[in-house]
Amino acid sequence: RPDGVGRTMVSTVKFREFGVATVGALWIMLANTAAHGLLAILVVAVVTISCRILVHARLGGVTGDLLGAIIEINETLVLATFTLGAR
Repeated sequence: RPDGVGRTMVSTVKFREFGVATVGALWIMLANTAAHGLLAILVVAVVTISCRILVHARLGGVTGDLLGAIIEINETLVLATFTLGAR
């Protein structure tokens, strides 16, 4: 939708802002969790990119609801990664 939250988010976030946030998250994650953090970041990256490709192919774009769903999926996968990695 041209007036939706997804449009606002996707059109206003620049690559530089995305890069700074990604590097910051990567640094914090690796500083606190070592190998489990790296695995979690790789899982999140693969899932996010895959979801974006799938959504663009099927719906032609991203909505705010889809962004929220991807966040929830990633959060669940990160928690599962740390839970399974703790054993």
